[in-house]
Amino acid sequence: MRLKALLALVLCAVPALAQLTPEQKVIDFQELAALFSKRYAFYEWKKTAFSYDSLDLTPWIARVQQSKDDLTFFEICSEYVARNQDGHTSFLLPSTFRAQLPFSIDLYDGTFRIDRIDRKALPVSAYPFEIGDEVVSIDGVSPADGVENLLHLIGDGNLRSRRRDATTFLTLRPQTLIPRGHQIEDGANITIRSEKNGLAAYTIPWVKQGIPYTQAGPSPVPRDREAAYSAYTEPTDPMDYLKRLRRYQTFQLPMARFSVGRGEVHPVFDLPASFVQRLGAGKYDDIFSGTFQDSGLRFGFLRIPTFLYFSNTELTAEITYLQANTDGLIIDIMRNPGGYGCAAEQALSYLFPGGFHSAGNQVRVTWDMLEGFQDDLDAATRYGGTADEIASLQNMLRSAQEAYRENRGFTVPLPLCGTSLDIAPARNKAGAEVTYSKPIMVLTDELSASAAEIFAAVIQDEGRALLYGMRTDGAGGAVFYFDVGVYMEGGASLAQTRLIRKNIIKTSEYPPADYVENIGVRPDIVADYMTLDNLRQNGKPFVDGFVAAMVEYVKSKR
Repeated sequence: MRLKALLALVLCAVPALAQLTPEQKVIDFQELAALFSKRYAFYEWKKTAFSYDSLDLTPWIARVQQSKDDLTFFEICSEYVARNQDGHTSFLLPSTFRAQLPFSIDLYDGTFRIDRIDRKALPVSAYPFEIGDEVVSIDGVSPADGVENLLHLIGDGNLRSRRRDATTFLTLRPQTLIPRGHQIEDGANITIRSEKNGLAAYTIPWVKQGIPYTQAGPSPVPRDREAAYSAYTEPTDPMDYLKRLRRYQTFQLPMARFSVGRGEVHPVFDLPASFVQRLGAGKYDDIFSGTFQDSGLRFGFLRIPTFLYFSNTELTAEITYLQANTDGLIIDIMRNPGGYGCAAEQALSYLFPGGFHSAGNQVRVTWDMLEGFQDDLDAATRYGGTADEIASLQNMLRSAQEAYRENRGFTVPLPLCGTSLDIAPARNKAGAEVTYSKPIMVLTDELSASAAEIFAAVIQDEGRALLYGMRTDGAGGAVFYFDVGVYMEGGASLAQTRLIRKNIIKTSEYPPADYVENIGVRPDIVADYMTLDNLRQNGKPFVDGFVAAMVEYVKSKR
């Protein structure tokens, strides 16, 4: 009897389904908002550009208090963050659940077309649809309506990027980004329209893995609410005194977002028939390169899929060859999600004889940053840091100390790497300059993001190349990740720095600014790869277009 009574008391003390209380949700939401208030670099810009004030919490708190369950609350948090329209900002759930259909779709000419099929999972005999066929509905919902239902959870630098990312989530459901991503059946009912088979319906199994996070679990509210908060600062190994500095040099979109070709070594299109490949076939190749001929000219082609890593030795050898054997160079950074700002500058150093002026990095300063860089400087001095490493840390610390005295203070635009915005040209081991001096074209699209936008912005600001393609994503800051929640166990990513370009950019959509954020980098020649003709012809119309433009560009420089 005593055991039954005890169990009854426990059951009464725990809310049904172990949901957070309204008070707990408000506490966690306020912590999320406080994170953006203290650290987000673009709060002022979003107010100016979009009239979105993320610190006006009145309407959000009302929705939080009225939310019926934890999943609804998580969606409100996700929407709150996504309203910043920033590819670097995300609300993240601690979920390992992910479901995927063995094909993907994207927007081509404004229609939803299949652009990848896993034929091991979907043999032609049972699933006779093809690349380029149109998806009409998924579980009775049109893809257009499905995208509209997801858009409020997607934060990206421009609407075109947001729509394409939302489209990928129709067949890919990572619950860490989509709170209700786990709420699917075992199979999806897909209606597809093809030229060969007309309208046909298929049931395609979802491939599921991981555990969904559906509730935060029961916790009592402490009487002293302050006791729930922690001023914990992550310790740093004193021998790794550059770890913190490298975080301020990281400019990369979350890799959980997926599109065909994003971050992949091989370009999304087929190159001309005369193309001879040099790099990119090896298992460990970081870049793709080769040459082709057209109109009596020989062109080099270089694809940089990400700025996470590439071999200096490899790039030095390749630029040396291309300088000696080509009339012009085409560099592909389409679908490049970014990486390290230092790697972007390193790649740029091979393209500017005599050097160049880089983008600046303006940092939103917090006390833990000041403490951390002081510790790092002490460690670098104690453990034999190089003169350049110590100078970089001193420069960051000095600028941060000056900015900390201001309300939401920012540093002056700091170098992405090293101690100067003026970057010297690349040199080989013998000390000789290794640069490409001939005409250059850079290919961009709306999935060129973050560090890839540093590359494109500097190229454009310095007048070094012709840009061809589409406006880049508009993700213009170094990204950081933080735990969020006293009761929920969520997380958030945000930009704590803002990239500063050499020139003020004027557009019809935004106030004039020297930002990459939202504005992106605008091409000199606009050309859209996302057409049905390109999908069905492996990009031939797009390739023909940029080759013709490059021929004219090279001739104009002679």
